[in-house]
Amino acid sequence: MVSGLLALVGLAAGAGIGTSSDNESMIPIAMGTGLFIAGAIGAVLGHWLNIIRPVGQVEQARKQISDELWARVHHGQFQAAPGIPAPQNQAEAEQQIAAVMEQYEKDFKKFRNRNTLFWIPMQYASAGLGVLGLVILAIGAIGTITG
Repeated sequence: MVSGLLALVGLAAGAGIGTSSDNESMIPIAMGTGLFIAGAIGAVLGHWLNIIRPVGQVEQARKQISDELWARVHHGQFQAAPGIPAPQNQAEAEQQIAAVMEQYEKDFKKFRNRNTLFWIPMQYASAGLGVLGLVILAIGAIGTITG
C-alpha cells in the first residue's frame, strides 16, 4: 500500500537532513541521525498499521457480525446454512452462531501486514532504515573523532 512508501519518504528526509549541514565532516552524523529518527518513526507507525490496528478491526468486525446474527435470531430470521432448521431455543442459537462465527475466523486471521514496501512489512523496512542510520552515524562519529 501507499503507506509503505513512508519508509522511502523517511529515507529522503534523512538524506535531506544530512545534506543540509554546513560542516562537511558533520554530514554523515546528521544524515545518520535523520535516517535513524525517520526509521524509528516509520517502524512504530508500521507496527501500529500492521499489527495493533488490525486487532481492533477484527474485534470490531467480530462484534458486528455477532450482533447481526443475534438480531436475526431474535427476529426469527436466522438460519445457520441452507437446509438447517432455525434454532428452537437459546442453546441451539448459541451453538449455531458459534459455528457460523468459526467460519469467519479464517478470514479474520488474514488481517495483518497489508502496509508494505516491495512486499516487506513497513515496520521491518523502516527498522532497517533506522539500523542503516545508526551505521552511518557510527561511521561518521568515528571519522570525526579520528579525524
